[in-house]
Amino acid sequence: MKMFKNRAVQLSALALVVATLTACGNAKNDVPTHSNVGDNNYTQSTHDTTNNQNSHANMNHSAMAMDNQNTAPHTQAYLAMMGAMGDKMSVAGSLADPDVAFVSGMIPHHIGAVEMAKVQLEYGKDETMRKLAQAIIDGQQAEIDLMNGWLNGKDTTTQNANAPHAKAYAAGKAHHEAMMAAINEPNPDVAFAKAMIPHHQGAVEMAKVQLQFGKDEKMKKLAQDIIKAQEPEIKLMQDWLKQQGQ
Repeated sequence: MKMFKNRAVQLSALALVVATLTACGNAKNDVPTHSNVGDNNYTQSTHDTTNNQNSHANMNHSAMAMDNQNTAPHTQAYLAMMGAMGDKMSVAGSLADPDVAFVSGMIPHHIGAVEMAKVQLEYGKDETMRKLAQAIIDGQQAEIDLMNGWLNGKDTTTQNANAPHAKAYAAGKAHHEAMMAAINEPNPDVAFAKAMIPHHQGAVEMAKVQLQFGKDEKMKKLAQDIIKAQEPEIKLMQDWLKQQGQ
């Protein structure tokens, strides 16, 4: 399948980035170019889907409102993105079908990651983080397309908050507080890394719920691929932050 081949290319590129980062310490410019760089355009899901409590549900964005004159441009961009996504990401985890719940939540979650990566490409300076941002766009847009196709015609309205998968999503840790704190970092590269780590952690948790309760083999394979791709990216960002003294 083309999407899974693209993911394999992305993982290979990420491995090169990790190896370079480890070898070069604080060097920021000697990172291999991503081998599958595409443009930044994408099509958002046309489904009326919302995410579960593992991501950005119930964000109090009004409490984070700031005077734009005193807010860094990258922070303003993150706030605008989170506000728009948060409205769509609140009930997907309670959908009755576990596979539909996973996909309906993961689509807006991936869209959020793509938007965050675009902010990094606009304002970030560090080549390691910029190449990671491009890799995130390339890999997750392919998965968005796959999930949109799979979700077409599925029941995205029937709720069952008492289903085991719904309870698992509800019990998951919320990462939005860490993200909201991270986007206020004055350095846009640090803001990106600190915000993307908890965002990725939320995706990994959602994927693990899918592996436990999902039935559709295609979506279970996607969940495995998400874990396989995003856990190394989490480690990459954590190591990079340590090298920056963060």
